[in-house]
Amino acid sequence: MNTEQLRAADFGAVDSDAGAWLALADALSDSARQVGSEVLAAIRSGAWRGCSADKACDAISGNQEQLTRSADDIERVATALAKAADGWRGAQGRLRRACEQAPALGLRIAADGTAEPLPGRDAQPRDVQELSSLAKGALAEAKSIDAELAALLGEAGGQASTTGLGGASLTVPSGKTPDEIAAWWNGLSPAQRDELVKRQPEVIGRLDGVPAAYRHRANLAVLDEKIDDTTGAERQRLKEIRARIDASRSGSDAADDMYLLKLDTSGDGKIVVSIGNPDTADNVSVYVPGTTAALWGDLDTDLDRAKAMFDKASGNGGDVASVLWLDYDAPDSVLLHAPDPTYAEKGGPTLRSFVDSLKATHQDGVPHTTLVAHSYASLVVGEAAKQSPGMEADIVTVGGAGFGLDDTSGTDVEKALNLEGEVYSATGGTDVIRAAHGFEVHGDGPSELKGTEKLSVSPFTGHTGYWDDEKFLSDVSAVITGDKDDVSGPSGLQTFVDDVLTVDPGNDEWLGEVGKDVSAVIKGGVETVSSAGDKIGAVIDGGIDSAKQSLEKIF
Repeated sequence: MNTEQLRAADFGAVDSDAGAWLALADALSDSARQVGSEVLAAIRSGAWRGCSADKACDAISGNQEQLTRSADDIERVATALAKAADGWRGAQGRLRRACEQAPALGLRIAADGTAEPLPGRDAQPRDVQELSSLAKGALAEAKSIDAELAALLGEAGGQASTTGLGGASLTVPSGKTPDEIAAWWNGLSPAQRDELVKRQPEVIGRLDGVPAAYRHRANLAVLDEKIDDTTGAERQRLKEIRARIDASRSGSDAADDMYLLKLDTSGDGKIVVSIGNPDTADNVSVYVPGTTAALWGDLDTDLDRAKAMFDKASGNGGDVASVLWLDYDAPDSVLLHAPDPTYAEKGGPTLRSFVDSLKATHQDGVPHTTLVAHSYASLVVGEAAKQSPGMEADIVTVGGAGFGLDDTSGTDVEKALNLEGEVYSATGGTDVIRAAHGFEVHGDGPSELKGTEKLSVSPFTGHTGYWDDEKFLSDVSAVITGDKDDVSGPSGLQTFVDDVLTVDPGNDEWLGEVGKDVSAVIKGGVETVSSAGDKIGAVIDGGIDSAKQSLEKIF
């Protein structure tokens, strides 16, 4: 047991179990009394005489005594459960008090109850000692209650300890859809679910179809174990993640609590985090980052982007959960790896499983889901939609590389993606992704496809600047909350700049020899990567200068 498990535990289930055991004890006692008053009393009064009657009386008396002993044993269990629930609640209250006091003192409560300074904060030694004592004392008391109850239940059941599984052997299904996993999970008892989280946290934590609260508990156990097992920069990164999660849950408002839905520390690392509970929110946004994204990379930036969308959408009155989904191996290099679609082909099915799981685990039916894909991730989102017809989600591409589609077909983009939703696109005026659109590295740009609606974005926003752009944040939050009438769309200025900066080496004479050079790089390899990169930048800068000069003449 750790602090997160104790802090989040709901002991109402233990109270319910205690009541059920007490009702069973009462029923057995009533049966014992009925056997005595109606069966044994008749035999002993002489209604049945002889050797057979004597033997029957002895046997029935033995059964009556067994019923009485069982009733007594079960009543002891009921009493112990009720006492444990009360004791756990007391320990939980003291731990929660320590957790609530900690942030104001520059501290967080670690999994073992130790009070640790928050990043960048200096804490007083006395505060550290007092809060550590309070939290560790609460945790120790809870563990002591747990041990005593386990011993009593083991004695009552004729075994050394209890698993809460009722003797059943549980096998976690594999190769199942999120709907199938959800059906299996819903068929388990609360004790069985808790036991699976405890014994198989790595399995339960990554299982689409398991509710977010259980996945969070499982993945926190994995995170704490990884913190203990790693060293150096990786350990520091994991501790920062833990601190950020704890900070989100330190206040009384649970709306922005973070849920850790996946953690994989192998290779570049993978992580899925939700700000807000996706199982209860009316609207769920899923932000998928693009090239170079990794657990060990610039994770704070991706978390900040998810938080910015949560803040904007919830600030407008939306009931929102904002997910950072980094459960695929993103390309490591723009020029060397991003032209390769296989990263998306591998990641798309995994993303689709997660999107489908949002519906499978939601408590009130189907949430309104929006996939927000940055850069290369537009290709990942496209692959997710293509896995099977009917992905229920809207898609917003942000500086998107493309879906691998060609606009010459004339087919609506929603139909081409088999999507039950709408497609939106945002491309800043200074975003170098326009070069990829011009050379159709991953098909035509999302905004060029029939049926795509453009969002408002500053003409001077670059590839990484969208989440600092209030125009974009306002429009994307309106899509996330389903208030699509509030989407302002592109301004006249934005449309003008889009027209000026459209990169098409087949038609735009102003690209000239630079267009040919860039095309050769994209199609032929990386021999002139460095010089081509400089030329692309020069082209974009020149286009912006031309646009500004034109605007000055007009206005």
